[in-house]
Amino acid sequence: MSNSHLPNSHPDVTPTWRPYKFPRTPLADAIKTSPVADSDGQRYSGSVPPDWCGNGGRRLAAHGGYCATVLMMTAQQYHHDQQGSLGNMEPLNISVEYLEPLPQGQFEIALETLNIGKRTSTVEATLKSVEIHEHKVCAIAIVRLGLYPMVRCQLLLHESPRVDGKDVHTQWRECAAVE
Repeated sequence: MSNSHLPNSHPDVTPTWRPYKFPRTPLADAIKTSPVADSDGQRYSGSVPPDWCGNGGRRLAAHGGYCATVLMMTAQQYHHDQQGSLGNMEPLNISVEYLEPLPQGQFEIALETLNIGKRTSTVEATLKSVEIHEHKVCAIAIVRLGLYPMVRCQLLLHESPRVDGKDVHTQWRECAAVE
């Protein structure tokens, strides 16, 4: 394809392209959630921006990838808030069941710790719409969190080869897991 370097908005690629009528939201801002008052940290709330939605029938609905990301990151935040003394666990894997499209607007995530361990923990996250379908479950996720092994890297400078009469500096990283 001779024009594969062109963006989708280019007139040669999509002549009928029209920009959105609303501002774009970066993913880091779009997935932000906060604990719901009087929930003992068991529920978090957030809002789906319109630019992270697609046409889900008669209304805008959040993309599946958006839903999975917000479930995973909220589970990590919840685990850190509830079990901060265990260290900063990272998401290792997620299993999601999509039950209903999540409409644009306010949502809540109910969280429950299923398993706590020294190296891994498991959290169940239930995504519910607050706007159109009052507290209807849209997706359920099981998120496994764990500690990555600490990695120590040492930067090694090797003898510089000469190319066209000039020194070429090469760097290597030697890494080993720290037990």
